[in-house]
Amino acid sequence: MMKIPDLWKFRGDYGLKNFIKKEEITTLVRLLNMKKKKKKEDLRFLSFKGFNDAFIQMALLGFSKGKDDRSDQPPVNSVQGLFDLLRASIEKKINVKPSSRSQGFGKK
Repeated sequence: MMKIPDLWKFRGDYGLKNFIKKEEITTLVRLLNMKKKKKKEDLRFLSFKGFNDAFIQMALLGFSKGKDDRSDQPPVNSVQGLFDLLRASIEKKINVKPSSRSQGFGKK
């Protein structure tokens, strides 16, 4: 199970502080859980499936504002963009030059 503070840490570890706010993550998790969980369950926790749903929603939310607004594009473009941000963050942390393969997640 993943808690809301774990998602906040994920946000900080991967340099997504300008991409999505803590309050947005908290609201997103609670809204997802209200639709999926039973009334007595704690809304602050996410299952693995819940994390997948939250990841997609974070991508859609993050790329629906600002200069990189992709809200008029297919949702897959926002998810791809979030994977690209994560890849860039990891490459920066381990001092790897961005490869020519960095055109998209999983593309060679």
